[in-house]
Amino acid sequence: MPEAAKIIEQKKEFTYEDYLEFDDDVRVELIDGKVWDMSPAPTTTHQEILINLSGLIVDKLNKKGCKIYPAPTDVKLSARDVVQPDLLVVCRREIITERCIEGAPDLVVEILSPATELKDRNVKFKLYQKHGVREYWLVSPAGYVDVYYLNAGQYNFHGNFGVNDVLTSVIFADLQIEVKNIFRGINNVVGAS
Repeated sequence: MPEAAKIIEQKKEFTYEDYLEFDDDVRVELIDGKVWDMSPAPTTTHQEILINLSGLIVDKLNKKGCKIYPAPTDVKLSARDVVQPDLLVVCRREIITERCIEGAPDLVVEILSPATELKDRNVKFKLYQKHGVREYWLVSPAGYVDVYYLNAGQYNFHGNFGVNDVLTSVIFADLQIEVKNIFRGINNVVGAS
């Protein structure tokens, strides 16, 4: 079993300026000034889910003027918080810069893996909530999606959507996705076409 994501031992807290000095081939995130090791390159299953989901979201949200970015795209939430979500949606063009997204995306999607699940469900959950990400999806390769939405500064659970369900977004009323299409072509997901 892969080792869970962990904080790299360090003697100081880092900032976005420090982050920009890291080697390009080092995959890390910065959370509360601490450097978190990222897992190795994603699995093919992870990438298939990402491609399927990206296509489904692009079809619905490009018409609204929103931009969709897959990883790796830096999201600078603060001077001490820089992450690379698997997929993000930004509808406020003013936070899009040439280098990164500066501020909270409207929607963040993380695709779970054994190496990142605890971090995604706990550390990143709190981070995205704190910085005002309006909706957060956790996609499990087992064939379901957990959806959370921000209400009065706290995430509320909207639902657990399986392959027989239609996922509905809280912040994008017309964003409805047949979950089986997220897992299309993935052999180990029962019910995906």
